Amino acid sequence: METVKKWVYPDKPVQEPIKFDENGNPVVYRRRFHVLTVYCLGYFLWNWQDSRQVILASEYAEYFDTTTSFEPKQGELGVDFIKISASVYYIILYPIAGYLIDNYGIKLMLVAALLQVVGCWWWYLSFTAYYSVLVARLWSAIGGTLNASALLVMVNSWFPAKERPLAVGLGVLLANIGAGTSLIMGPLFATDDRIVNIDLKSCKPIFSTTFNTSGSSECTDEAQDNFCCFTPTAIDFYNLILAILASIIFIYAVFAFRELPPTPPSIIAVQKKGPGFLQALKLMFSKGNYAQICLADFLSSGPPLVFFATIDRILPASIAEYDFYAAAGGIALSFPAAALFGRYIAKHKTYYSTTAFLYVAGFLFWAAATICYAVGTSGSEFAVLVLGVGALVTFIVWSIGVYELKLEYTYSKEYNLGGAVVGVDRTIINSASLVYVAAIPPERFDIDGRTKTMYIGLASMAIGTLLVLTVRNKYRYLRQEHENELESIATESVPGKEQPLSFENLDETLEEIVDGSKTASI
Repeated sequence: METVKKWVYPDKPVQEPIKFDENGNPVVYRRRFHVLTVYCLGYFLWNWQDSRQVILASEYAEYFDTTTSFEPKQGELGVDFIKISASVYYIILYPIAGYLIDNYGIKLMLVAALLQVVGCWWWYLSFTAYYSVLVARLWSAIGGTLNASALLVMVNSWFPAKERPLAVGLGVLLANIGAGTSLIMGPLFATDDRIVNIDLKSCKPIFSTTFNTSGSSECTDEAQDNFCCFTPTAIDFYNLILAILASIIFIYAVFAFRELPPTPPSIIAVQKKGPGFLQALKLMFSKGNYAQICLADFLSSGPPLVFFATIDRILPASIAEYDFYAAAGGIALSFPAAALFGRYIAKHKTYYSTTAFLYVAGFLFWAAATICYAVGTSGSEFAVLVLGVGALVTFIVWSIGVYELKLEYTYSKEYNLGGAVVGVDRTIINSASLVYVAAIPPERFDIDGRTKTMYIGLASMAIGTLLVLTVRNKYRYLRQEHENELESIATESVPGKEQPLSFENLDETLEEIVDGSKTASI
């Protein structure tokens, strides 16, 4: 009896040989949408609960950031340290998560969902216990980075080539919607109007004289412009909602998730061995075009991260109340944008061109917002919100192009690098967040802080955009070349048309190419 060779991942038989339908296309499975949904919901919830302190920072500050704190060390660290600690967690955890995903597979998504449950419930039970909140964030960070790093491996394992960019787009979309959801949900849990607290670390000392003179506790424009306001919020109920949602997502993951589909969804989806940690970094950064894109990511993503992390401080008081509507509008527009760009990239394979266009668009949005700040009229300040909506949509579709482009530039015939690509990408983004949020928030400058933040961000994004536009070998798509090569093996030319070959030995041929026993030029 003939022995059928199995697909291995890694060193284990987990899949049957690739199967084709009557049209010669690889067979795919509907359950891929359940797997994608598990990923999207997990990433959505993580970004939502991770960014809660951005919108509720003043409420947390009431407990963690005041001079009257019961524990002096809590007052010294403050609410901003919650965000800083998160960036440190991610910089350390993302490369590890990428390595684990490449070597042990997307079954770790189930572990990630469980850790999210632990983190959310821990935070709820912690309430205002400062160091316990930091531990809760650590649990969530481990689970969140594992889930996020699985994106490219999950999509490549379950989706055919024509659906890959759209599936990546949905994953990125839900992640960013999670962050935007805090802008919408935070105000809904407010228990009272914003009030003044001059003990907050963010509050500029110059305001205390005015406050003592007026004797008013209302959050006036001047009080908000000096970062001295906070919103009383039902923070414990807010945390409970997140914990319940995490539990529901985990239950869904248990019933919906499987490690891999029964057969691969495309001839490029052969499961390969995972590289060592340093080996993965060497494989990726030996490609000069990839390294240049990574540097551009750092320079171009930092300023928008400052804007989001300090949104209540960077928006003038006269328009800050409209951030709810801006977030809702941006989320609504992001759905069709992600779908359109995902389909466009899948059809035309314009990975670099699309990515470069979106870098330029992001820079132009920031430049327009900077001009609005410099003008300083009420109309121009309101335009900042409108530009923010456009920037949010641009950032989401930009992420689709960047992920696909990086995977094309770093593709390896021998190793899985999808987890490493996402892990390094997220490490760079969080490094930018740590550096820029610490260096150029508006309150760091004594005079005209918001405008200075925008000017510095504009210069940084200009350099990042130039780096993208000057990439060498920009159209060298290694994954696409290898996929075309395998397709040429799977078909033979017949005068007038192409017909599928007999695929009896195709599975063995593909394995030989991957193992290196059969050579093929690219």
